[in-house]
Amino acid sequence: MTLLLGIILFLFFILVGIIFLSIIGIEKKYLTNANFLLITPILGALTMVCFGEFLIFIFSMKYTSWLFLIILSITGYINRKKVFIALEVFYKKMKGYLLLSLLAGIIVSIPSLKIFSLNSPRIINNDIAFYLSSMDWLLHNSFRNFKSLLSINPNVPYYSLATYMIRETRTGTEFLGSQIMGLLFLEPHQVYYSLGIAISCILPMTSAFFLRYVLGIKKKTVLFYMLICSSSLLIFELQRMQYTPQLFGISGMILFLGIMIDFVKNKQIKKEKFLLGFSLAGVLSIYAEFGTILFTYFFITCSVIFLGNKNKKESLKKIYELILGCLLSFPVSPLGMFKAVKFNLVVLTQVFQKVSNIDPFEGTMISPSLYIPNILGFLIRSKTIYNIKISAKDFNTWERVVLGLSICYLLIGICVVFFILFKRINKLNIIFILILLFFISYGYYFRKVNFAYGEYKFLLGIIPVAFMIITYFIQQFFDFLKNEKIKNVLEVIAVELIILFVILNLSNTLFLSRQKYFFYDKSLMELRKVGEKLPKGSIVDIPGTGNDVHAGVYALKNNKVRIKGFSYYTDFLNPEKLAITGRSYYTGTLEQMKNIPMKDSDYYLEIKDNDSDALDIIKENKKIYWENRKYRLVQKSSKIDNISLKIGKGFDIVEIEGKTGIPFRWITNKEAEISLKNHSNNNITIQLVIEIKGIKNIHKSIDIFMNNQLIGSGKSPNQVKTKYFILKPNKNYKILLKMKDPLTSVKNDTRNFGVQVRGIKINIK
Repeated sequence: MTLLLGIILFLFFILVGIIFLSIIGIEKKYLTNANFLLITPILGALTMVCFGEFLIFIFSMKYTSWLFLIILSITGYINRKKVFIALEVFYKKMKGYLLLSLLAGIIVSIPSLKIFSLNSPRIINNDIAFYLSSMDWLLHNSFRNFKSLLSINPNVPYYSLATYMIRETRTGTEFLGSQIMGLLFLEPHQVYYSLGIAISCILPMTSAFFLRYVLGIKKKTVLFYMLICSSSLLIFELQRMQYTPQLFGISGMILFLGIMIDFVKNKQIKKEKFLLGFSLAGVLSIYAEFGTILFTYFFITCSVIFLGNKNKKESLKKIYELILGCLLSFPVSPLGMFKAVKFNLVVLTQVFQKVSNIDPFEGTMISPSLYIPNILGFLIRSKTIYNIKISAKDFNTWERVVLGLSICYLLIGICVVFFILFKRINKLNIIFILILLFFISYGYYFRKVNFAYGEYKFLLGIIPVAFMIITYFIQQFFDFLKNEKIKNVLEVIAVELIILFVILNLSNTLFLSRQKYFFYDKSLMELRKVGEKLPKGSIVDIPGTGNDVHAGVYALKNNKVRIKGFSYYTDFLNPEKLAITGRSYYTGTLEQMKNIPMKDSDYYLEIKDNDSDALDIIKENKKIYWENRKYRLVQKSSKIDNISLKIGKGFDIVEIEGKTGIPFRWITNKEAEISLKNHSNNNITIQLVIEIKGIKNIHKSIDIFMNNQLIGSGKSPNQVKTKYFILKPNKNYKILLKMKDPLTSVKNDTRNFGVQVRGIKINIK
């Protein structure tokens, strides 16, 4: 369902883009030009963004979306002849482009296919929480209700992330997403990933516009590039990490550069100045962080025009036209441009102060041995893809192949570029060389100042552009070859290298798709319905990981909640300890937070499928208010409800005993960890009772330690009781279960077994 909606949205954006071109008066010959029509999906998406930003001062996106559909229908009907002409071109001439674009969407959708209903998978970070919150607020509010962003109830923190996004940074993607929500009557999590799938399809097609229409590269070469682009790990990484705005912004950046270069080449589309301003407004509304890169593109282009033309008057006229085109971005999207300028000034100030202030990676740069593969899109920063070690000497054979191949690709690219520079010096080649040099120098800057996050995001942003430039130089190289035999051999080698690239990237994608994803799905909506029925004024505690907290707040967005775990929300119980590297997205003052009345909570939320939780083996009787397959809402009734228990290293996955249906977990290491935390404001004295059983009647002994002190011991099969010990308020405790006997191996099983943990009970003194 998620993939299907993504494909429908992509096709809808194409239709919107066609109608947009017909409205602004593009000549008929361009509407019959298949190469030019490659621009339509990105134009369609940007049209909705700018339309939403214009009307947000008057209407919420709930009403704006339907107003947009009405206007679209009327204008489409008025210009139906032009629309049908363009649609016919798509049907007859652009099937290859469409299929290769859809391939990108299919690949990035793989994690979402694990669940049939509309969903948004999440892994590693929780940026999705910002986007869901913003889409939700924009759907239901206009800027006439802007004051609501100034005073967020700390007990109802859901919209505090929307406050940060709407007031401080770019929200173009959220404007688009909220309009889709309004049209289809869907929740944010039902739209976000599908929108990302559609945007993934847009990138290969926008790249094809740049290569085929602007640069005039052969169709066969462009289709090969689209295959590389669609299968690239880059798009998958951006989507799975919830970087949809950046993915969208890359397409917008390519559009801006393409129109600007086309403008320089004097193709004389009457509306090209407007399209230049429109693309600039769109990309900065979507991803303002690209402001520096766009300015550099503009500066390089203007410099080459001025210095490379003997007729300075003509050069200055051309530069003036470019400046005028860019200035049109302000009336096209005044809100988006205002926020983009403001955002870039703030970031610039922070960078000059210290980049560590805005670096969540805390200066941990990409390993030099991984840098080249990262540049070429084989590996995206982290060790997660091949489980790569930091040291190159630890690489296995497969990893060395990837590194060697990466170096090979890079050397080929460098040789081709130098060959073309030696053979052909023109304005366009100089512009592209200067852009590549800018990429290198900017990348060096991130290294120099140890701005790890900046380096990572920069690489993600420039890889598609760098690939397109290299493709252009490769095409020129083949054009210079006169010997057909040599040309044919090199073309075969090039195709083989492309196929190898695609295979490696797809294998990585499949590997990453098998990882455990957290899903925003219909189970959250079931929780929301229950939350709406809770007694008025009830407070729900949401402990756990970032996944637990952000999903819980999303589901219980209309309920009073208390956050008791790592999140992007401020810990209102301890306001001096701000979330995430000292940052807080709460707009109130510290003093205001200190004065928030906090009564005892009435319920707490548990996530049942979290492997770090021991819900399956906890034997304490709880007063369960409600539960589904994924969540459990527990009504607080005693001191035990203030204690959280999690299991860590050494415990295997949960298994069910066939005859009895009893859940258990094996200890598969010499020691296993249990974490405890007292969330109340008072000391609690407890005892652990752990039920253990050996394997095949092999009895094993365990010792239980806390802070290196023995607090209990016993032998299977039995209940092992610890001494009573004190849990102090808001303090983490680690309990170690140490095997006294050797682990046992079993035929046809790779694991080594200690004892089964069949139950953990907490006794309160």
